[in-house]
Amino acid sequence: MTLETTEAPSNGASTDSAAALVAAVESARIQREIDESIAADMTACEAAQRAASRDADSCNGLRALVAVDTSDVRDRMMRNRTAIGAFTGRREEITGLYVGAIASANVLMVSKPGTAKTLTSEVWCAQWNGVVQKELFTRQTVEQDILAYLDVPKFTRHGVYSYRYDGKLSTAHFAICDEIFKTSAGLLNSLLSWINERDVRGGYKSPLQMAIGLSNEFGEDDTVAALEDRFLIRFEVQPLDDRGRLNMINEAIAGVTPPALEGITLTELAAVRREATALPFEPGVSDALTKLVSGCAGVDVYVSDRRIRACVGLLRAFAWLDGATMVMLDHLDFLRNVLWGRPEDKPAIEAAISAVNRSIVGEIRQIVEQVVEAYQADKKRMTPNEFREVAPEWMAKCLSASRQIKDKFAGEVPSYVKDRAKSYLRELGQTFEEAKAASMLGV
Repeated sequence: MTLETTEAPSNGASTDSAAALVAAVESARIQREIDESIAADMTACEAAQRAASRDADSCNGLRALVAVDTSDVRDRMMRNRTAIGAFTGRREEITGLYVGAIASANVLMVSKPGTAKTLTSEVWCAQWNGVVQKELFTRQTVEQDILAYLDVPKFTRHGVYSYRYDGKLSTAHFAICDEIFKTSAGLLNSLLSWINERDVRGGYKSPLQMAIGLSNEFGEDDTVAALEDRFLIRFEVQPLDDRGRLNMINEAIAGVTPPALEGITLTELAAVRREATALPFEPGVSDALTKLVSGCAGVDVYVSDRRIRACVGLLRAFAWLDGATMVMLDHLDFLRNVLWGRPEDKPAIEAAISAVNRSIVGEIRQIVEQVVEAYQADKKRMTPNEFREVAPEWMAKCLSASRQIKDKFAGEVPSYVKDRAKSYLRELGQTFEEAKAASMLGV
């Protein structure tokens, strides 16, 4: 038997092979460093471009804000509120959405299914020129579904962790979060950071102006308590009353579509915010707010420090929307949509607000809004000829409401209350003139 042997390589060949291996490793290391340097330069370049863009935008943006006619913006908001309210029957919730937008505060609407929460949100969002995104949350929803996902090509090529956000809620100016309390525990921290601080994984600053949370029920356990507290403005949406149902049925029969709204830009919204945050507080309002919070604590309604501090911005936003030049005692009435945590808290909140706010302006506002809303609803559901027949009745209702308001000035009334009441009387007068013109149609 012949034994075959293999000749061992010479020392020279072994040295050459080892040198080649070292060279290959070094080449790979250098290439990796180059790739990392390129990736770092790309990131730095992008950051510099963003910074330069922000500086230019800041200068141009300030000029744009100063040029905005905020009174005209308020008028458009009011006309849009009337149009959406007539279509959905949700005027109070729409007012809350505007306050949320002005104060950059999130709004929550909770109710049984089928109360037009989603419809109201979508129609309201249609007036803005920003990005609107909607997402239905489930227990299986994860961060990469709604906020940020890993840029796999960049990671593969350069070994750099980078995230993408296109098409996600994190890129939206107005985000509609349907069934928000069905979010998973794994998503909760990222969601809180985005909703409250506008921070998203990867260092991205979301342009979110406000989030609108929708749910058919409140959170089932304490794990979402922090998420609930991030929604400063809250509504328990009730089913429509008989008049509202009749309007809805008639609209369905007539095939009424969502109203065409007057557009509002993000620049105009920024100008409104700038003006609203400068509104002063009437003497005594801060003391009344303190007593109000103490009153809530006295009936075991917990109000977080975050929510108390946020009340200042919300009151300013509501006062601006109301056309006031300062935050007045009467504006505390809006906090009935802010201070409660569960529906059973609401009667105590109402009582606490009544105890510190005895202004008559709220009563005047309620008188006018009831007449105007009902008038708009009739006008919308009737043909011109049908409405002509009932127009004299609406003229009489306007006059009756006007007399109710004037009766409230029988005693000593501060001048600012009279000034604010005049704006409501003007709205009532416009409704009267519309009804008068309608009564003469075809005459």
